[in-house]
Amino acid sequence: RTFALTQQGVKEIAIERPEGWRVKVEEASVTITAPKQTSSGEITLYASTEGALLKLVSIRVSCTANAGAVDPTVIYGYGQETTGGAGATAANTHHFNSGTAFRDWLKLREKNKSTTPAIVWLSGTFTASDGRDSGSPWFDIKRTSNITIYGTDSFKMQNVGFFLNEAQNIIIRNIYIVMPKADNGADGISMQESKNVWVDHCTFESVNQEKDYEDGSCDITHATSGVTVSWCHYIKTQKSSLVGHSNSATEDVAITATFHHNFFDGSSSRHPRVRFGKVHVYNNFYNGCTTYGVGSAYGAMVLVEHNAFD
Repeated sequence: RTFALTQQGVKEIAIERPEGWRVKVEEASVTITAPKQTSSGEITLYASTEGALLKLVSIRVSCTANAGAVDPTVIYGYGQETTGGAGATAANTHHFNSGTAFRDWLKLREKNKSTTPAIVWLSGTFTASDGRDSGSPWFDIKRTSNITIYGTDSFKMQNVGFFLNEAQNIIIRNIYIVMPKADNGADGISMQESKNVWVDHCTFESVNQEKDYEDGSCDITHATSGVTVSWCHYIKTQKSSLVGHSNSATEDVAITATFHHNFFDGSSSRHPRVRFGKVHVYNNFYNGCTTYGVGSAYGAMVLVEHNAFD
């Protein structure tokens, strides 16, 4: 803002300002510099003349502290209470390069309703035949909790996904999922009646863009809450993320999810599509999406901010 400060009889400019704010007065302008911390207040400039103080201008100012660089290894958002297998002992740290061995381990966890913290490393390639059965191409993570699953050594899930049901405190990171065919409703990752889930640095790749050949890449339904999906790459996926499964499923009002720093790369729709739940969608990149970006319907509360659409 420019001020006519060179006036006959003006001795000097007096300044009132909040702590931490800097004000530089020049011949025809005033420069205001905010502090690093969050602050607000009022800056007032006065012209001092012989025997008088004349108020020139009063400006209300505020600033918010810079949050700094985003750490891609840290969980943010609704899933921030998720700890996965933190604290797992050596005896409960596993490496599977066999899909059937991993499936059997998960079945045992389900049978025992195990809550023992576990860390699992996966390598090699798992296929649809390693999943639940021939008509259900997914690994069940059911009625268990406190698991972290990492992909390593270029691990790939070839046409097979994960199904989380009544699961709690689950982390899935660095998994490359080549999408399964939508047999029996198979998804890349499906969450139902689950709580505290972090899906991070995963890739979902479509192999067939025909309508309904594939279903959801990463779906959050049936009142699942406390979810963060971050730093994931969706490659030509057709139904990227459904949040809330039905127009009549009012129980999905319990859903809470955050989507941040994801790359929707030539994907079609549902980035995400939300019914009833509360969802925060920020800092995502939408590159050449073929139908729409974010969809909000049926009582959803969706905050969409700081995304890039190209």
